[in-house]
Amino acid sequence: MEKTAAMKKWNEKKDELDKVVDACKNVKVKPGNFGPMVHFLNKEIRATNVNTSMAAIQVVTAIATGLKKDFAQFAKEVVEGVLLKYKEKRPMVQEACNNCCDALINSCNMEDVSEAVIPCITNIAPGVKNGTIKFVEKHAVTTYIDILQRVSDNLLPAVSKVVEDKDGTVRDNAIHCMGVLKGRLGEALMQKFIKDLNPQKTEKLNEAAKEIKPSKYDRPENWKPPVKKKAPVKKVEESKDEDGDALMNDEATPRRKPPNIGKKPPSKKKPAADSAMADEKKPAAEAAPKRATTAASTKGPTAPIIADENLGAGMDAEQANEIVNANFDSATIKAFSGAKWQDKMQGFEGLQNDIKEKQFESKVLEAVAVFIKKSMKDYKESNINL
Repeated sequence: MEKTAAMKKWNEKKDELDKVVDACKNVKVKPGNFGPMVHFLNKEIRATNVNTSMAAIQVVTAIATGLKKDFAQFAKEVVEGVLLKYKEKRPMVQEACNNCCDALINSCNMEDVSEAVIPCITNIAPGVKNGTIKFVEKHAVTTYIDILQRVSDNLLPAVSKVVEDKDGTVRDNAIHCMGVLKGRLGEALMQKFIKDLNPQKTEKLNEAAKEIKPSKYDRPENWKPPVKKKAPVKKVEESKDEDGDALMNDEATPRRKPPNIGKKPPSKKKPAADSAMADEKKPAAEAAPKRATTAASTKGPTAPIIADENLGAGMDAEQANEIVNANFDSATIKAFSGAKWQDKMQGFEGLQNDIKEKQFESKVLEAVAVFIKKSMKDYKESNINL
């Protein structure tokens, strides 16, 4: 009887949590005091009932996705509970934890959650180790280099410890994670943690390091491009002779000839008689080219052809795509390829939020303009919402 009552209570709680998830779909969640709610969710994530726990994890995923960077202050309270749930081997629980970890990575940096995450790397349960190592690896790729360097003193010893774990899967995941960290942090910082590895592990680690490509996260978080200084205007000194009069200088600007004031300009029109005599003296062969030249001169000058895709200083679509891909989230860019107009709307919101937050230089903004122009079919998109 007591068991039935407890099950009923858990089911009711799950239904209420599911309602919160539904309420967060396709809406913009506004920042607010989510502290009490996150405290409650952290308690439910750690509950023994799997259905209730999974429902609480899904609520955290929905809120973190809606709030994005505004959820950073709450992420450190729930991340440990989510990682500990990786000990559950059920596929649906693993999937819920994976989705939640992805949402947390997009809402906070590694420094925000390092105190809660690093202890889970050496947890006794292999599932928790694997889930945490994968979380760290994904987060390391999208963490600005100065933040990653600050947490490396505590992070690297923990990951290097599980490189020698007795569980094969944990060991392989840890080696791959160390390779990713090497690709981000460099050889010098990693050397003391990988110098004693055998050749097989070293080879796997180096292969993982090669997967890292240059990105905007290689710069410090608050990096701003240097202001370009204008080149000074070169002044040409005027040369003078012994009497102090100015001499001609080839580099100086030539002086204009004084206007012809008070004099009648010479007539350019020749007398009719002289013109007729000159025409008689000219051979007939010279008359035809003159007429052809006159006919050709009636044609106006040809305007330069400007490529339709060029904009501003001449940036083309290919250059714009490279810059946009390097400075914006892949999910935002992918949204412009969606079949529904709502997908593109989310892409526009993502671009707008990143531009407001990161204050990009003019070159990136120009690339965004070219990218949007192509995405909107050269501004011929008929959907009024877009």
